[in-house]
Amino acid sequence: MFKGRITSYTGCDVVQSSDDRVDIFCPATAIPLPDGSFNTVLCTQVIEHVADHKALLNETYRLLAPGGVLILSAPAYWPLHEEPHDYFRFTEYGLNYLLHETGFEVVEITPNGGKWGLCGQVLIHTLERTPFANRFARRLINYIFAALDDRFPDRQNTLNYVAVATKPASADAGVRL
Repeated sequence: MFKGRITSYTGCDVVQSSDDRVDIFCPATAIPLPDGSFNTVLCTQVIEHVADHKALLNETYRLLAPGGVLILSAPAYWPLHEEPHDYFRFTEYGLNYLLHETGFEVVEITPNGGKWGLCGQVLIHTLERTPFANRFARRLINYIFAALDDRFPDRQNTLNYVAVATKPASADAGVRL
């Protein structure tokens, strides 16, 4: 996915991925790399699995070079998963607050999908492990509810948010918790 777009990639997780792409095994709150190691940190669907989400954001701040970019996604809705390590769901206001409190400058926070996309996803999750749960049904539900989302956009209820934030160019300019 990143080929030709980046010069290097370092994967971090608590377990190895199915594609054998994790480079460092450690908690997301204590990554054994030097301060300012990265220009960009991509943190997708992780924050809800970290009990101390402020420590996670502090760690990403530490790892970013001044002027670096954090791209973070977090669910607003999703059924329980990776139990018992599924701690939080986030609103755009909660993410904005947490990012500012940890010293980041928020560039944007964007919802992924609206109320119809959310409704379709809830329907898919509701049908799981029933005779109606098949690839055709999921595709049909996705098609119908995505079309409704496009036709009648309403982002107040969403599946997920993607936040883009920067570490100030003057690293000591940000507020730290």
